[in-house]
Amino acid sequence: MNEMKFRNEVLKWVYSMQTGPTSFRMNEGADSTIFTVCFALFIFDLFGEVGAWMQKDRRIWADYINSFQDKDSGYFIPDNYSGKLNSKPLQQLTTFCLDALDMLGESPRYDPFIALNQWPTSEDVADYLKKIGCFKGYPTTGNMAMFLGIFLTRKYLRDGDKTDKDLLETWFNAHEKTQNKSTGFWGNSLSNRYYHGFQNAFHQFVIYNYWDRAIPLYTKIVDIVLSLQDEDGHFGPIPGGGGCWDYDATDILINCGYKKGYREKDVELALTRLFFAILKNQNNDGGFCESKARPSNPIEVFGYLNFIFSDHNLYLTYYRLRATLNVARRGKRMIETHWTRKGREWGQSDLWDTWFRCLTLAEITESIDFDNPLKHLNWKFHKLIGLGFFKT
Repeated sequence: MNEMKFRNEVLKWVYSMQTGPTSFRMNEGADSTIFTVCFALFIFDLFGEVGAWMQKDRRIWADYINSFQDKDSGYFIPDNYSGKLNSKPLQQLTTFCLDALDMLGESPRYDPFIALNQWPTSEDVADYLKKIGCFKGYPTTGNMAMFLGIFLTRKYLRDGDKTDKDLLETWFNAHEKTQNKSTGFWGNSLSNRYYHGFQNAFHQFVIYNYWDRAIPLYTKIVDIVLSLQDEDGHFGPIPGGGGCWDYDATDILINCGYKKGYREKDVELALTRLFFAILKNQNNDGGFCESKARPSNPIEVFGYLNFIFSDHNLYLTYYRLRATLNVARRGKRMIETHWTRKGREWGQSDLWDTWFRCLTLAEITESIDFDNPLKHLNWKFHKLIGLGFFKT
């Protein structure tokens, strides 16, 4: 594969999703939202496109993004949103918009950290994390903890206020006191020991990695993540992996394993296998999808018995079987998210998976030395804390 051919194919597909100067559909047949605009921008930036844009073009993008910021809360709010303010969609979108404005060389119109006034003391920060179930590893609480860590970090970098640095220290201390000593993740359930454990914890690790803070129990973390790689090279609980699963596993294995000098050869082998598995997920149109291997009905699940029984761990066998049967149901034909009103098919090219798949390829390329067909691409990672940030 030629590097420029790969780059051009991906960018050509992204442009095919464009419906206006700053409008990009998530996928064919879907709608454009502020989320999908950010995803398109992140792909352009990863390939070094944004830096070549004229100032007036960057300003057009920034003005559009800033039009979604709410003056009273500081949050960026998508169209027709009617939920709570301290929700995952709003906090997630706010981190995305701050990243987008950074790469455009622009700033938000209003103070984006007004929400932090809710947690002015160390006790407030610790109580909030406990209340949402972060230390028990409840679903999405890794995201919520990450958002708080991002906001505290960005506010400290902007203002240099020692109070914000103290609140960050509370964030770290609270996590380290509650980390599961047998896994390195958060939560004690069986599901938190494996797939959901590493995917949830990855978000907290984003804060650790930005601050170069040692992640406790990193050897156990790497051991567990490596044990989850399937026969095709992916790290998800269903055939074909998934954009989030594979990216989260990659970032963990590089930062907790390869950079630490722990099981370097095993990590090299695992990520080399994953690299080529991801390339197979590229569609003919140039974009990437969640999974090409999702069974379309329960009968097809029998074709994935090697995946389901890929090791001798009875719980993982049960979990893979349950997860694979679940996505094979007719009602799971589409992937629904809060990013768009219309869902996407598992094998359909979409902006989110194209960004995450390419981001995974970029991290592997910049870390592991192997016969890599994309080794001469000049990847550009986010400069500030958040998804897409990576220290080479």
